Amino acid sequence: QPESEIHMKPKTLILLSVLLLACLTYVVVQRIGSRGGPESFSDSLFDRMPEGFASIRIENPQGEMLVFERRGDNWHMAAPLDVRADDAALMMIERAIGTLEVLRVVPEKQASELPTGLNSPSWRVDVTTLGGERLLFDVGNPAPRIGTDAAETYIRHLQTDRKGTSRVCVVARDFDALFDHPAAAFRSHRVLEDIDPATIESIQLTGQHAWTLTRRGQGWTVSTPTTSGAALSDFPEGILTLLQGLYAQEFIETDDPASLGLTDDAHTTVHLTQRLTNGETSVITLTVGNPTTAQRQRYAQVTGLDGA
Repeated sequence: QPESEIHMKPKTLILLSVLLLACLTYVVVQRIGSRGGPESFSDSLFDRMPEGFASIRIENPQGEMLVFERRGDNWHMAAPLDVRADDAALMMIERAIGTLEVLRVVPEKQASELPTGLNSPSWRVDVTTLGGERLLFDVGNPAPRIGTDAAETYIRHLQTDRKGTSRVCVVARDFDALFDHPAAAFRSHRVLEDIDPATIESIQLTGQHAWTLTRRGQGWTVSTPTTSGAALSDFPEGILTLLQGLYAQEFIETDDPASLGLTDDAHTTVHLTQRLTNGETSVITLTVGNPTTAQRQRYAQVTGLDGA
């Protein structure tokens, strides 16, 4: 074929170039629009996907706060109680916040005309990642669902380590389901799991049976009202393992322990004498009450632990 027939004509080339430019413009506009407009920082609320959190602070409209801190590999509740936290519950919150994605950004003018609930937010959330990044946001009302059955909520993204002002976003999360629980719901149900057996110097049991185990060097002695002598090493170890695994089904606040069978003649009382790092000792007491007449179940009370 002649060479002139295998090359595009100038008018055809110009027309195809215009069409290609139009397609590229459409793609760019669609991508910007899907991210909520040019004011969006990114689809994530974090600069980097967090490897974990160092602290989580949750505040309700009454100013009541839940404060959690990571201590080593475990979570600890710092307020309103000072107790070991339920790691599973905190992992759920950590995962829910750490994977938050912005579905859309709402312009301020439009947000002021919508029932976002951000003038009186349900929650204020303040978290710090293990990498030192801070995230602060207010939680408003549920948002209208667009193309999904998942819960969507308005939030005001108040602060991150990137430069920028606050913005109103919609995220796919039901925060009430995460946060709207009493503080006891977030504490560990294994109330004695943090006991270090190596620090226990004596175990004293009173009630229907009475005996005392005392650490002597590398071994233990046992004494009862009628006899005393060396104790088998696996006996105190078994007692401490049993206490560490003690699981509380629920936590109850009461001004009348006697109504729960926790009287002076309680069924069993265990006193653990613990050697502290400063050389002093402290006593942790577990009291197991008598069966209640109403439900025939036993309640227990722990004292001597922080927040117990």
